[in-house]
Amino acid sequence: MRPVPFRTGDDNPFFQERELQLTTADLNLARAESNQHQRSVRELQEQIQNDDRVERLESSLKHTESRADELAIRLSKLKQASFTNRFVGYRPQQAIRIISPSDLN
Repeated sequence: MRPVPFRTGDDNPFFQERELQLTTADLNLARAESNQHQRSVRELQEQIQNDDRVERLESSLKHTESRADELAIRLSKLKQASFTNRFVGYRPQQAIRIISPSDLN
């Protein structure tokens, strides 16, 4: 039997196999981290889009509230005018008669 020479360093198949296993494990960890980071980026992008939607909705709501306030003021004025016309005795027909041309002659 001939003695098998002991190999050292890079030419040792066991060393190469172990290096391959370690490198593969490192690669798998890096892939897992990359996937997690990609998921985080997608979640952040969705949050940004949702925040933009919320801002647009808030702006629309403020505009709607402002318009509702304006309409409420107009309605209040109309109610007051209607109340005044009914209970003070103002009648548009009398006002028309007062300014009609036949009354001026």
